[in-house]
Amino acid sequence: MTSPTTSAVPKSFFALPVAFVALAIAAYLVPYFLAPAGHDQNSYLFEAQRLLTGAELYGPHLSETNPPIIIWFSTIPVMLARWLHGSPIFFLRLLVAAMVLGSVTWCIRILRRSATPLNPLSLGLLAIAILAIELGIGPYDFAQREHLLIILLLPYILATATGTVDRLSFAERCALGIAAGIAIWFKPQDVLILIALELFLALRLRSLRRAITPEFLTFVLTSTVIFLLVSLITPLYGRTTLPLLVDTYWGLGEMTTLALARTLRDYIMAVFALLLLCFALRKSLRDPTTTVALVVSSAAASFAYDIQHTAWAYHAYPHQALLLLALAYLLLDLLDPFFAKLFAKLTVHPHLFQRSALVVSALVAVLFCAIALRPSAVLSNEKQPQWAALDQYFAQYSPPATVYVFSTSVPPLSVAFDHHLTWSGRFAHLWMLPAIIQNEAGPTGPPVPFKQLPPERLAALADLQRSQSAEDLNYWKPSIVLVQQCNLWPYCQAIKNRNFNMLSWFLQSPDFAAAWSHYRQQPGIRSFDVYKRIPEAN
Repeated sequence: MTSPTTSAVPKSFFALPVAFVALAIAAYLVPYFLAPAGHDQNSYLFEAQRLLTGAELYGPHLSETNPPIIIWFSTIPVMLARWLHGSPIFFLRLLVAAMVLGSVTWCIRILRRSATPLNPLSLGLLAIAILAIELGIGPYDFAQREHLLIILLLPYILATATGTVDRLSFAERCALGIAAGIAIWFKPQDVLILIALELFLALRLRSLRRAITPEFLTFVLTSTVIFLLVSLITPLYGRTTLPLLVDTYWGLGEMTTLALARTLRDYIMAVFALLLLCFALRKSLRDPTTTVALVVSSAAASFAYDIQHTAWAYHAYPHQALLLLALAYLLLDLLDPFFAKLFAKLTVHPHLFQRSALVVSALVAVLFCAIALRPSAVLSNEKQPQWAALDQYFAQYSPPATVYVFSTSVPPLSVAFDHHLTWSGRFAHLWMLPAIIQNEAGPTGPPVPFKQLPPERLAALADLQRSQSAEDLNYWKPSIVLVQQCNLWPYCQAIKNRNFNMLSWFLQSPDFAAAWSHYRQQPGIRSFDVYKRIPEAN
């Protein structure tokens, strides 16, 4: 007969600490639901709404630069909002918050099944670290494509880096590949992350067997299926949009690849420091391979960031998130023996374990709630003065007022969307215009990227931009049109260091001039000229 042991911890002891942490997470998420919606997220929701009304994506009434999966994804919160009579941005945030919690849970489930798992205390701290990293993009950029990429990709990275995939079921390994395949289509250039990760693992194992594993084959299959769906459902993306992007999207860039890489000096130093630490402490670490794999993945993500040419903060999120996770994993790997001894002592005395768990949970709850209650967490993304002026101007109109703004930036559409006004154009912003203007004016010199277009191609693009804008005016007949003023300061996005009269440029087209003849100028607002459509004679 065996005597009962005191080392077992009743499951009920975990109920209150879990409740503490759950409430803390709920409080931490409050700013994510109250903060102003990100302009890109609003534009995707708008485009999803228009798609659901029958418009053809990349067609004459709906122009988009990104692969269609972000629009398809955005139809989910739009449909939920219609069925439940709520706000699309609320359901988008609710959906992505659920994805974050699911991703963190999946990551910890994977790590628990590792051949050399962390002890429960270390796993708990790592769960908090992963949660903080996945929420670290901030309220304004919550649900950006980069955010969705990391949410869906982390389980695959951790499962393969730790070698846990060999201990998972066939179905779960396939699920990892499916999630990774979907993730990459949100940001196709970030396929470099998985390429670098798989090459590192192949070198580490001195084998190419990873190429025939269920998760990798499922990733390839999922990516291929999505490619076929994109080709079949949205043939205009590959036929017309991609060639336009090749010739013009560089115009939105602020720096060449090399110039952008040079701005990441602190990041590069941190990468090398982590690699040196892994090498120096390799005999003390339980699992140095995972830390190195995360650093390699982060470095690949940073190169994907560099080749985009844009220094937008949320584009840097993937490589920053992966590097922070590498640092967290390294620290917990080092401290795991200490936490293991501490956990063993606590479990001998269940009541002491409960009290300690409650104290730690309370501290986590206080920390999360303190962050959640910071005013800057909600107000850190206040609108720029020109967008604030636009917001005040649009506030005087009620749906279904039709508006359009000639601008190279996305925020004007976002402002109109916030006020439930009808956006009367195919473009979220004039993304082709900067490359055209830069070619007409000539290069400004490094570090700004520049691509010289043949004269005939430049003329064709200019005609296309003017004619499509004229078609939009004739089709939607917006009652209010604003034209952004492009000065030396404030300048229009990607049109810097020059005074550019946007309306004069468009009026060089007779078709556009005819469409514009129905508009009369009104008193302007900050950074914008205002025009209203005059009633047509019967």
